[in-house]
Amino acid sequence: MPRRREFLDSSLPKGVHAPPVPGITAQIISQDKKAFPSYPSPDKEDIVEGDELSEYFSVRTVTTYIAVTNNTPFSIHLRVDRPYPVKMDCSKLQFEIFIDGNFVWDAWCHKPRYQDNGNVWEEIIGGLKLGKGRSCEIKDFKFMGLKTNEESMSYTALQRVKESMAKISRIDIKVYRTMYGKKGGDVKNSKKGFLTKRNREVPEKALKGEAKSHGTALDEGRKTIRGDVWREANKHGELPIIIFRFLYRSEEALKSLHIIEHTPDSSRSSSPETEHEASSGLSAAQAKQVEDLLKSFRKSAGGGGGSSSRKAIKTEDKLGNRKRIKREEEPESSEMAARRRRAEKGKGRAVTIDLTADNSGDDEESVRRATKRRRVTKGKGKAVAIDLTADSSGEGEDKDEEPNVVSADEDDVDDKDDNLFVQDDGPRRKWPLWRGSNLFKYS
Repeated sequence: MPRRREFLDSSLPKGVHAPPVPGITAQIISQDKKAFPSYPSPDKEDIVEGDELSEYFSVRTVTTYIAVTNNTPFSIHLRVDRPYPVKMDCSKLQFEIFIDGNFVWDAWCHKPRYQDNGNVWEEIIGGLKLGKGRSCEIKDFKFMGLKTNEESMSYTALQRVKESMAKISRIDIKVYRTMYGKKGGDVKNSKKGFLTKRNREVPEKALKGEAKSHGTALDEGRKTIRGDVWREANKHGELPIIIFRFLYRSEEALKSLHIIEHTPDSSRSSSPETEHEASSGLSAAQAKQVEDLLKSFRKSAGGGGGSSSRKAIKTEDKLGNRKRIKREEEPESSEMAARRRRAEKGKGRAVTIDLTADNSGDDEESVRRATKRRRVTKGKGKAVAIDLTADSSGEGEDKDEEPNVVSADEDDVDDKDDNLFVQDDGPRRKWPLWRGSNLFKYS
């Protein structure tokens, strides 16, 4: 008996199998004989209550998602191996292959060959075989990305496109037990129905709600040997014993379907607004960046000798959710500290500032300004008009003149004159009665 390893490619990975019929496997592989990343479907085939066929197909169908990329050639790898029975209970196993709803090829595991090979069999189908004899050629399979447009069309035309796209991005392999049959004959397959550069663009509405990203295209043809062809084979029970279903999508499409989990952005790093806490779940690199940042803050605060303000510091957990965790001291410039102290010192009272005074510092001018401040204080509780544009020379000014008192507002509406404080009529309020237009600012 021949050795099994002589008829199996040991470099090929293990394929997908169906528990009801162990030993029969299928998978989609690349040109370098590596399996595409695959993910079992979380959904089962729908079972219609009281329908025996729907229950049968639910158990016998194995659905797998695979991640693919544009313009990537692929092949279909089939294998029959242990623990499949040494003695086959049929003359042939028929593997009926469909891509995007198009019939491609029948692969046959013939009983005599299975036994001659040490009770193993495998085959790789890498393209669509057309013709027979010396005129037979093969067109390799490759994944091609779909393009969408916003073309508007009639309801009937849109439904027709939807029907044509219903089985795209899908590879079905149905396995039957068969008896008898005649060797040779034509293969009823066609290159029609596969994607081309002309028909790869479809209306976006035709794919609405479906995360389909790719279809299958055919490469240039080349000469090949056709291989075994059987016709008129009788199928046992007319039902497949296994259905392998491969749904191929881009990685992004698989993420949108939650077949592949979304991974956090690894490029995201800490910033001056992002910080650290022991329970925040930061990585070691992020924690180090935050620690360096805090050290720089403390160093700046210590060297400046001034007061500091407090700044809220946040962190992000691994899921990207922001958490407010604590506040840290942030250095404050001496100029900002001086402004803050002046503001606190003047809190609760109005301050009159001569914006046009020069820096001459003569005593007479100082006395004049002090007198004006006393008059303002004396008129406390009354609305007054204050001339902020007084000349620093003091010429032409009547020092004995009392400030002009503004009468109460008669229309209970704030005056819009920028140089006036106005008291509205009405009952006492808890907030200040004197309101202006931001005339006084602390410097």
